[in-house]
Amino acid sequence: MIPLLWVACHGAQHEVEPPVHTASTEPPLSGPPDVLVILADDVGTDKVAVYGEHDRPPPTPNLDALAARGTLFRNAWATPLCSPTRAALVTGKMPRRSGVGANLQPGSRKELPLSERTLPELLDEAPDPWATAWIGKWHLATPTSPSNVHHPNLQGFDHFWGTLTNLYDELQPDAVRAGYYHWDLIDDGEVSKRSDYATTAVVDETLRTMADLPHPWLIVVALHAAHKPLDPPPAELSPEVAAGPDAAVPQQYHAVVEAMDTELGRLLAAVDEDRTLTFFLGDNGTPGFAVLPPWKANHGKESLFEGGINVPMLAAGPGVAVGAESPALVHVVDVFATVAEVAGVPLPDDVDGRSLLAVLADPDAPLRDVVHTERFEPAGPPPYRLDWRTSRGPRFKVFERVEDEELRVYDLAGRVDDGSAIDVDALPADERAEVDALIADHLAYWPTLGGPEAP
Repeated sequence: MIPLLWVACHGAQHEVEPPVHTASTEPPLSGPPDVLVILADDVGTDKVAVYGEHDRPPPTPNLDALAARGTLFRNAWATPLCSPTRAALVTGKMPRRSGVGANLQPGSRKELPLSERTLPELLDEAPDPWATAWIGKWHLATPTSPSNVHHPNLQGFDHFWGTLTNLYDELQPDAVRAGYYHWDLIDDGEVSKRSDYATTAVVDETLRTMADLPHPWLIVVALHAAHKPLDPPPAELSPEVAAGPDAAVPQQYHAVVEAMDTELGRLLAAVDEDRTLTFFLGDNGTPGFAVLPPWKANHGKESLFEGGINVPMLAAGPGVAVGAESPALVHVVDVFATVAEVAGVPLPDDVDGRSLLAVLADPDAPLRDVVHTERFEPAGPPPYRLDWRTSRGPRFKVFERVEDEELRVYDLAGRVDDGSAIDVDALPADERAEVDALIADHLAYWPTLGGPEAP
């Protein structure tokens, strides 16, 4: 049993009831389960109520219900930005290996290299044939990159339906402001204009795709919410957070999150829970404009503080403990490794993720002692003008700014934020030894990744 948790938010404590979990008792499937991966955009743990990390989250009853029928990961890391997390998810590799350590901006020719082995290409090697689809925001190519609108299909997905980048990055500029109600749809390489609310449209297409694809299937649903622009959602999708265009920005953001959760309720209601392994996770933390005190705005998205990289991650379905919370140090790259084990495909040697299946069955099962993540700019091979790296163990965290030759240590015990850097020399001998071991692991890890070569 996991003991009563007291989550500290800059000195304010919020009591969270201890989860009571049971192992899944569903009979085993005759074949591999379907896998549904839901990726929220710019939604941190402070914005999912079941995490209990902030006293003013938006309403997320459907995500809370997903956690209740599955496992919540308290210590899940992504990268602090959209494109690097997507690259890590679809390749199972740290950004340094693929070169996608920064967002791919419109006007750039950079894209995730077609030479990278992706999830659908991995599944092509499975004993059972898999159908694959990516629905929603891609952000791994640009309108000016070599593969542009064909990139998702060239990376192996049978079906791509969504946008190449953010909603406001139009392929065909016109006189109407781009956003949730005016956006460019790419449907397997064909471009058209849409005027329906993007979150609703993505869920509608996911429901159609779930009904059409043969089993087993992998569907990645990469929502645009709650990334800006914060267009007011339809009133029926956000009944509790009324936020018109003149509302304060955090309130507008909360309305977009509530609308996302409402539509996820519709999607999750259609999921066959007995045969679908479902993941929900964030691509990075909450952007500073939506962070509420006592959390720090400059410790959110784009930063390597916990507010930027510690993301919500929930899992439910066959083989997943029910009503559980796991303290395991997990990373978005682990989704790739988990799908590989589900599909019965050997994991490639250059993949950084680890399968979560054992942890999903037993939340206290061991996984790793140290987890790492990073941010660097520009995307591609070195040299980098910005090179940030971080590693954490069960308690301590190391943050390194390579370009400044700066290394700081944080104590995360009892915290959901980083607090202030600590004086390592003031630690007791046993804690100092733990920090020294973490620093040694951190410094030894990064050279092992290699990286892309200059063209």
